[in-house]
Amino acid sequence: MTNDLDTCPNTPGGEVADGIGCSDSQKDGDMDGVSDALDVCPGSPQGEAVDGYGCAASQRDTDNDGIKDHLDQCPATPPGAFVNGYGCADTEWDSDEDGIFDADDICPYTSTLDVADSTGCGAAQRDTDNDGISDADDICPMTQPGYNADAEGCDSTQRDGDEDGVNDAMDTNCPNSPAGEAVDNFGCAPSELDDDSDGVTNDLDQCANTMTTWNARTDGCSPEQVDTDSDTVMDATDVCANTPVGESVNSVGCSLSQLDSDNDGVNDAEDAFPNDPTEVADSDGDGIGDTSDYYPSDVSRSVDEGGISMPFWVALVIVVFIGIAGVAVFIMRRSGREENDPYAGGFSMDPQPAEDIYVMAGIEEQVSESVPVESQSLTPTNATTNEHGQTTWADEAGVSWCQDPDGSLRYYDAESGSWAPHQ
Repeated sequence: MTNDLDTCPNTPGGEVADGIGCSDSQKDGDMDGVSDALDVCPGSPQGEAVDGYGCAASQRDTDNDGIKDHLDQCPATPPGAFVNGYGCADTEWDSDEDGIFDADDICPYTSTLDVADSTGCGAAQRDTDNDGISDADDICPMTQPGYNADAEGCDSTQRDGDEDGVNDAMDTNCPNSPAGEAVDNFGCAPSELDDDSDGVTNDLDQCANTMTTWNARTDGCSPEQVDTDSDTVMDATDVCANTPVGESVNSVGCSLSQLDSDNDGVNDAEDAFPNDPTEVADSDGDGIGDTSDYYPSDVSRSVDEGGISMPFWVALVIVVFIGIAGVAVFIMRRSGREENDPYAGGFSMDPQPAEDIYVMAGIEEQVSESVPVESQSLTPTNATTNEHGQTTWADEAGVSWCQDPDGSLRYYDAESGSWAPHQ
């Protein structure tokens, strides 16, 4: 081509020129700055930047995923990977923007307000313990398999309704223990238990192990368990309540100050003769009660030494009678024994005893000739005999009587304060 018509006068040798004298190395059909000889993408859009091969992004598919580079958000997709409309494979794409690529995200729709774990699941999408309650609502995330969880994801082993430190699964007998009270391993406080079944809760029960057949008081103690007067005899068998402190008691809880064995109105502690209703004191300590003691203040004697007893009077009358008889005989002998003696036959030579010496002595007969004086006692049936052989009693008028072993009879003279012989 002649020079005047040659648009490209310096066409390299060996290159084929077109009708205006230009070879491909001299032309740039798409005006992208890359000669047509080197331009892989001859029709690059005007204004788009091209690479060294004359290709704009809209013309390239660098990773060969079928999506042009200008649309491909994942320009380095591995060969053969299936991509979405953005040129991204699952291993490159995070649909829910939870930080986990879709290939690893088992929860593809995680909320942007939730925090996903390594599996791409947020708390609202997880149920870690498989109790049917999502982790977002599960306040007991470690529920064991087979347990029934409530709406908050908790089973009875995870609950403690009364906050006593014992879970509800164990705390079945006392589910509402009072706040602040210590409980046992089963969740029961002392105020909820009655171990001995006496009707009084443990916190108020002062006597444990009350028998069911006993009647407990409000403090949980039965009479069989307490000794109110501290006399070592339980109330159930204590006949004498309120025994004075320090006093010894018998098997039924009675001290001497609480007993009156002889029913004489004086308690045994003050009664020197607790089994003798006629005696109370022994002033001289000689073992004979003041009632029977002629000398209650003299320990050396107790029997009457100055009084004259009935036998003495009988003996005296007999002696007097014999004396009179003797005098009569003496007078008769002195008068002679003439046949015409006016006194002849009036008296025999030998004295004759009277038919009844008591009558002759002017004393009412008390005993028969064949019965001893002791057997003709005037003592009543309620009289008692002491260790000295003295029989004592009190008559209907309240006068105390004493019959000595010799049969003599005395009474207690309240005015003189001593015993007087009975006349």
